[in-house]
Amino acid sequence: MQCELTGRAITMWLCAFMLLPVLQTTPARAQTTLPTYPETSEGLKQLFSDLLTAAQERQGQKVYAIMRSLLLPDADKWFTDTFGEDVGSPLAEEYTREMEKFPAAMTGLFLRLTNPKDLKITVTAVEQSDDPNAKIHQRFALAAMANPVPLYTVKLQKENSSSHITLWSIVYVDGGFRLAGKMERIREAIKAAEKKQQEQQR
Repeated sequence: MQCELTGRAITMWLCAFMLLPVLQTTPARAQTTLPTYPETSEGLKQLFSDLLTAAQERQGQKVYAIMRSLLLPDADKWFTDTFGEDVGSPLAEEYTREMEKFPAAMTGLFLRLTNPKDLKITVTAVEQSDDPNAKIHQRFALAAMANPVPLYTVKLQKENSSSHITLWSIVYVDGGFRLAGKMERIREAIKAAEKKQQEQQR
């Protein structure tokens, strides 16, 4: 049975819980070799074009390999390098917990889509916290970064329809695009870090 998009956005976080039964049929390991995509909006768009092509052709192993490639190789290192220890550590914990079942769940979602190649791919990159295209968590994240990096959002949408899949925030790490996630704890982490600094200054 194929899965069509609903009339509301399906985010990666919701899908992780919607599609747990798919875990039984998703390959545990993918040996597919993937190309290297350039660190540009067009490079990210090409990655998702390849993903939709693989989903259209029901190449489950390739879809799974692409989803696996989106995981941060070392989440602890990336978050602490980007945000510093105090803000980065809780974000890394959140990421590790949320992303555990991401590859299998998202593979199931894309393999159940009807005509995924018909989806339009839109890529948005934001680098400043005051960018009007930045989502609220992206604004806080960009403002808190010790080592700023662009944050990408990918939207897959049916033509003439409000149905869409949105994945964010995506970053470029170690020669590939990785999903850093929504970072929903960013404001909490910033406040905790500020409180810690104030206590140390007393």
